[in-house]
Amino acid sequence: MQPEPWRPLDTLAFIKTFAWSLSSNFDLELTRARLVKRLGSRLASKLEPIYPKGQPLVSPPGADYDGASEQILKCYAENLLMPMLSEGGGSNNWVISGSRTKSGKPLLANDPHLPLQLPGLWYEMHLDCPTLKAIGATLPGTPTIAIGHNENIAWGATAAMSDLQDLFIEKFLPEQSHHYFRLGLWREADLVKINIVVKGEPDHQEEVLVTHHGPVISDLPVVTSKQEQHVYKLSLKWTGYEPSNLLGSFLSLNRAKNWSEFRSSFQNWSAPGFNMVYADTQGNIGYQLIACPPIRKTGGGTLPLAGWDSENDWQGTVPYNEMPSMYNPDEGLIITANNKIVGDDYPYHISSDFVNGYRAERIRELLADNHQVTVEDCRQIQGDFITIA
Repeated sequence: MQPEPWRPLDTLAFIKTFAWSLSSNFDLELTRARLVKRLGSRLASKLEPIYPKGQPLVSPPGADYDGASEQILKCYAENLLMPMLSEGGGSNNWVISGSRTKSGKPLLANDPHLPLQLPGLWYEMHLDCPTLKAIGATLPGTPTIAIGHNENIAWGATAAMSDLQDLFIEKFLPEQSHHYFRLGLWREADLVKINIVVKGEPDHQEEVLVTHHGPVISDLPVVTSKQEQHVYKLSLKWTGYEPSNLLGSFLSLNRAKNWSEFRSSFQNWSAPGFNMVYADTQGNIGYQLIACPPIRKTGGGTLPLAGWDSENDWQGTVPYNEMPSMYNPDEGLIITANNKIVGDDYPYHISSDFVNGYRAERIRELLADNHQVTVEDCRQIQGDFITIA
């Protein structure tokens, strides 16, 4: 069987697959649900250590969240928890103002660590055309630079660990398997048929039920109720299912000439969540969280919720102009390493699954007293293997 010709649609699908790979945290919800079922909520909660006090935040305490709403969801702010499971990966970036470098110009460093795969996720590319000159790393098939620089600005990204997914328990009728309970009524779920081509065998047709939350990803036999004659299934809601223009964001980013254009590039971003650091030829540095975290009325995105209860529905997403952002901070240094982004005074829930801040702490330790930082210094930090206990 010969591979089909590569189409523009394949490029868009690859970008969406990339977004999925850095957004998926529903497995943690399932793990927590199993622990709660076995141990009870009090004991299960003790297995998730709270993000250590004193470890670095991306955005320091007292930062001004531009235009932030007064609607402070305190139940989310009190217990931002570290992830229970780790795959040993991690990404780092930092940007240093000219006041701290030997050259007097900003330095930006980025080392994203993603699982090994074939074909590789990243490849280097140099774009050189009349309207655009940029160089860096990109995704296969995309005509843009994902992380790199053009003639005016440079940018880098790390996974922000944003919680952009939620699982919902949907109540279905067993004799009418397409009907689920919602707002006091039995509604018919959409049925999507997907054709999967299999080498050397007939095509396989997969049928997927889609509720108002999203696709049904699994039956949930452990909570099937014989008394109520209901069948429960899990549906998955993800910001990445919503219309967005990720490729357009990259195109705008590649053409950006300043901080304002850099920020506006991500107005229509949906997933994944990235910590974007920025530097330009005018000596400015900055940070912008790009994501589309849902606003939850109940729960903190840590456990599956009842899909038939409208109280559990998302209340929209965090407005882009209220996302954490920094421009030319007094310290002249911004570091991100998948660590917790903001303090408890931030009015929205971003995630419960930040990574322990030891990498960010180590990077800060190596840079804090150096006001003559060079490119070689940054290379040495990227190869540093000391773990802070």
